[in-house]
Amino acid sequence: MPLGNAIVKAMWVVSPGRRRFAHVQVPALPGAPGPPGAGLVESALQPRRVRKVRIVDLPKLTHVRVNVRHLAASIDWYERLLGVPARGHWPPQAPTYVHFDLGPTQFALGQYEPAPATGARFNVEVDDVDGWWRRLGEDVDVLEPLMNTPYGTRKFTIRDPDGNELGFVQA
Repeated sequence: MPLGNAIVKAMWVVSPGRRRFAHVQVPALPGAPGPPGAGLVESALQPRRVRKVRIVDLPKLTHVRVNVRHLAASIDWYERLLGVPARGHWPPQAPTYVHFDLGPTQFALGQYEPAPATGARFNVEVDDVDGWWRRLGEDVDVLEPLMNTPYGTRKFTIRDPDGNELGFVQA
C-alpha cells in the first residue's frame, strides 16, 4: 500500500497510564529506495524535537504470544472470551503452545519453564464494544470500565487470569 502524502493518526504508549498522540506526515520522496511512498516520518511526540526515521514499508502485526502459567485453564478462559477454538496445539503430545485465529493476526498462548515475563497489554478492535461489555462486564476482572475516551473511541479493559490486560476498543 503506497503511503504517499498521508497523514496518519498514531498512538504511542509512553509509560503506563500515559498516552500521547502524534500526527505523522509521510512525504513521498522521489528516488527514495523502497516501495512508492517510502520516505521520512516526522514524529510530533516531543514538540521541541523532530525525529526523522526512514520507512521502507509499513510492518504488519501477524502474531502475538502471551505467556501464561496454566495453559489448559488459559485455553478454556480465552475460548469462552473470544468465542473461537484454540488451534495449532504444539507439540501435539504435550502442548505448550496454542493460537487463536483473529482476522489476519494470530493471538497465541505459551506455557514455558522457566516462565518468561508476563504482564502484557493488548487492544482488540471490535464493532460493538457495548455488546462485548454486556457479555463480559460482570464475569471478568475489570481494569477499566466501559467509557468514552478523549481521543474518540469507546473502550473497556479487563485482565486475564495471568494479569495480562486486554482492551476492547471501538473506533
